[in-house]
Amino acid sequence: MAWPESVRKVTLRLGVSVVPWRTVAWMDRITQSTTSTRHAGDPNWTVNFHLADEKGGQAQVTVVRGYDDRNWLSRVIAMDIRGREHTDLGGTGTSADTMQAWTYTFPLPLADVKEFRAQIRPMHWVEFRDVMLHPLNGAQSQPGGYPSHPSTSGSTLSFGSVQERTLTK
Repeated sequence: MAWPESVRKVTLRLGVSVVPWRTVAWMDRITQSTTSTRHAGDPNWTVNFHLADEKGGQAQVTVVRGYDDRNWLSRVIAMDIRGREHTDLGGTGTSADTMQAWTYTFPLPLADVKEFRAQIRPMHWVEFRDVMLHPLNGAQSQPGGYPSHPSTSGSTLSFGSVQERTLTK
């Protein structure tokens, strides 16, 4: 990230998810049949698998889906015939009203895909307020982003000792 030089402090928000992905819809590649499931508290997220195809030896699937909810992460994966999960290499999409059409590309031939899955997991937001962008009393940075402060000149900056913390609800 980059801010104008005049910005001294910012609020940073970091999205974190600590639970495994959960499949909410899937499509069998051979039969083209689809199944979906919802749990109480799931986002109001619609997903419809449209077409599975191959381009340049790479599997592709087109999905018509709703917009993401900022409190949930979503993704589409391919499961191969050996039970291994493959994340997409990228996708292209377009929006219309309340839906989007996305085509995802995967790093394996279509013949090796057993099924495509749409997955979700909740996102938790952590906020850090008043993060100083120039913490060393306004000392200017040298090329490479290292501070040119007298107390650190010629020395190596390092983190403190490792501390492990467990968060519980």
